[in-house]
Amino acid sequence: MVKRLFAHSGNCCAFPKCDRRLVHGESVAGQICHICAANPGGPRYDPSQTPAERHDYPNLVLFCGDHHKIVDDDPESYTVERLAKIKEQHAARYAELPDAKAEQGAMLLIEHSAMSFGQSGGITAHTVNQVINNPAPSERPEEALRRQKEARRILAPELQRTIDRVLFIHQRALANFGAHSVNAKVLPNDTKQDFIPHWPRLYPTAPQVRDLADDDAAALTAYYDSLHVLNDEVEDWWERDGQLPVNLFNVFRDKASRSLKLALICIEKFDLETLIPPPYEAWGTISYRINQALKSEQQTLDAHLARAAAREKK
Repeated sequence: MVKRLFAHSGNCCAFPKCDRRLVHGESVAGQICHICAANPGGPRYDPSQTPAERHDYPNLVLFCGDHHKIVDDDPESYTVERLAKIKEQHAARYAELPDAKAEQGAMLLIEHSAMSFGQSGGITAHTVNQVINNPAPSERPEEALRRQKEARRILAPELQRTIDRVLFIHQRALANFGAHSVNAKVLPNDTKQDFIPHWPRLYPTAPQVRDLADDDAAALTAYYDSLHVLNDEVEDWWERDGQLPVNLFNVFRDKASRSLKLALICIEKFDLETLIPPPYEAWGTISYRINQALKSEQQTLDAHLARAAAREKK
């Protein structure tokens, strides 16, 4: 997918009249940009899109860093339709780049994205889900399937580790939210660090990521994207002046809940419960524990709303 983007870019920023090269030697000025944002709250976000659609070729365009910021800072002017037209007109001006050059440029863009985490307006590697994972023309289908299975096996342990951490974060956020909701006399003493997710070590730069099937890569990307959303909320809101604790922990609870729902998709696609069964049968499967956590969450939310309604009547 990234290879296809670069092949049709002419190695130039797609913004009209910008002739800045995306890749020059080992220097990278280009950024892989979403037309409809990857996450809620982002510019032009479309909730009807699936994770795969958000990270697929039609929803991506290559800009230099300056123009990426311009279009994302002004979504009213740079609508979905306008950006799609800009991309189409830009591609029409250039012949498709040779295969070897397209692959080399795509890999540099991906590596650059991995190093640019946190930049303003930029898409980072955790939102790039498909890194030239198309099999070579001469590769047999069974060999591609074998590599996909091996990729899932290698990436599974860190996926499990990050999901376990989100379960813990969700548990602590819910406990704090519930305690503040009832104005408990004794409150939990969790610290900011208790709500920071664990990060994968192999994704997105390990070569096995390139072997994943498109749907598996899209699911993994959506899940890891959600961890960054959770982390950003914790970093932005912890100990902010005037912030009510009940609201603070409700936000953390909500973000962790979204991560767990995306994790359920990854668990199924990676066959995680077969690859990494629970250490103790009494624990239940990871899917069971997530569903129990979500059920407990709903009960806590219902009780909170009932208390709010009772207070309003009084």
